[in-house]
Amino acid sequence: MRAAVWSDIINDYRDEKDIDDFIEWCSKIGIDLLLPCVNHGTGTVCYHSSLAPTAKVDESWDPLGLMLEKAHSAGMEVHPWVVIASWGSPLLPYLKGVAYSEVGSPPLQTSHPEYFAVDSYGNPSLEAPSLVYNRGGNCYLDVGKDVTQRFLVELIDELVKKYPTIDGVHLDYIRYQRFRNTLKVDCSQAREFARIVRSGDSFWFMGKWEKNPSIYDARFFFKVTERKEESGHVKEITLDREYNYCFCDDCLERFQREAQVSIPTDLRTTEQRSDWILSHEKEKWVKWRADNVTTLVEKIRSKLRDLNPDLRLSAATFPSYPECVETVGQDWISWINSGLLDFVNPMDYDLPPEKLQSTVSGYRKSISDRSFPIYAGIMTSADYLIGAEDVQAHTDAIEKAGADGVTLFAYSLWSSRFRRKKSLDPLGEYDEPLVKALSGTRR
Repeated sequence: MRAAVWSDIINDYRDEKDIDDFIEWCSKIGIDLLLPCVNHGTGTVCYHSSLAPTAKVDESWDPLGLMLEKAHSAGMEVHPWVVIASWGSPLLPYLKGVAYSEVGSPPLQTSHPEYFAVDSYGNPSLEAPSLVYNRGGNCYLDVGKDVTQRFLVELIDELVKKYPTIDGVHLDYIRYQRFRNTLKVDCSQAREFARIVRSGDSFWFMGKWEKNPSIYDARFFFKVTERKEESGHVKEITLDREYNYCFCDDCLERFQREAQVSIPTDLRTTEQRSDWILSHEKEKWVKWRADNVTTLVEKIRSKLRDLNPDLRLSAATFPSYPECVETVGQDWISWINSGLLDFVNPMDYDLPPEKLQSTVSGYRKSISDRSFPIYAGIMTSADYLIGAEDVQAHTDAIEKAGADGVTLFAYSLWSSRFRRKKSLDPLGEYDEPLVKALSGTRR
């Protein structure tokens, strides 16, 4: 069973010793497929770029170049992991000296706000980001827009030309984003607030940033969807927010033209138009979004073939296929069946062994080429902790399902030595269980 690992160049490696420790750990575990993230969805990259800001590091520090040299000497492959749609905080322009250096282009947040998606309420991602990794939130690119796709292809073109010895490119967030937040508010002690709340109202919650009190570092948008009353008083309200993209004017115009749909002209707001689409033309909308993402994958594949036909293309994909075609526009099985990918790393992170086996078996049955490489992704974390004694059960399930290997998310979680070095609590002592689980079945 082949083993791969995701890691984060910007946050995991500060000096050459960090990279030496990583290569040594991979060699010990039996990992020979390295997927180091070059941008981590931060809106910055780990190298000097003409297209994006450089993450704040010593300007002489080239972690990816050093990793390529050391990994290839150890017989390992390196496929830089590129985050596609998640593109950092709206705060990035304010973070000089904190998150990025003066090297490279200005943040897209200021130079190209038109690249960013608009949600189903009509809120630009830059104004109403999701709060995933930090208080500044995450903004999402409109991956279906031609100018955004052109930028992303150029970014990968620059990466390959700067590092011609890479073995391939690994895509993440190669999709739209969609998830929901629900907040229930007990109003029994807040009657003054409850008195003004009506279903359908919009609410914004702001947070001041202590490093710069003149700006907000957190901006939550919610819609009131329910009011519970008792004895004439509002006892509870429900606030909902769905992150669902992209409903910008450009996308709505293109959707009508390309899918041959006519949105009623009396619908004035983005929210009204998105509600109508999802109620009346959902099937066409789902296909149109999935086609947009597939087109981007096709463009990246074509660019790699032009640069170097030997470069391989892979992707971190949603486990819930085919549901993910509808939810995030990611029809990744079709990418495989049409020859766009060379291997795939499904993010089967929080699945127990029995569910993991049935899920991966489903992938294998859907892929026309029975020999296509699948390296199922497993994760250990504080939220989903795999005990050291359970590692074997997970790898056994993956092998029984017909996969070719495992991908560990991530180095910073599985390596107790790394976590101790960074003054983080080890989640478990995984080295020996991993060696045992992987060595007996390695192909």
